Amino acid sequence: MSYTKELEQAKEELGLKEVEENHEEVVEEDGLTQMIEVNGKPVLFDFGVLTGNKILKIKERYRKIKKSKATVLEEFDDLYYMLVAEEVSQIPYKEFLSLKYKEYNAIKVAVRDFLSED
Repeated sequence: MSYTKELEQAKEELGLKEVEENHEEVVEEDGLTQMIEVNGKPVLFDFGVLTGNKILKIKERYRKIKKSKATVLEEFDDLYYMLVAEEVSQIPYKEFLSLKYKEYNAIKVAVRDFLSED
């Protein structure tokens, strides 16, 4: 059965008449990608691009930005999370800093959760 027929059958079974369809981009949920709203628009955060070298460069950049105010463990600082978010989304970290707290926190939690996985 084709995708379109399956979709129509599912709509019929669920009693849905009109459903907004958006097939522009399908993201596999493999634990390495996540869609997060940034300024009300979905943005792909691709944690699969992170390598050991990239994390080391992010930590070095974090220390340069924070200078003497850097925490011993970067992983406990929001700025570090925003720098990682910048790397995986290609959105400048300063843009994240100007978001409403709910969106900012969603990004911070997503990055923290990913980094804390085994």
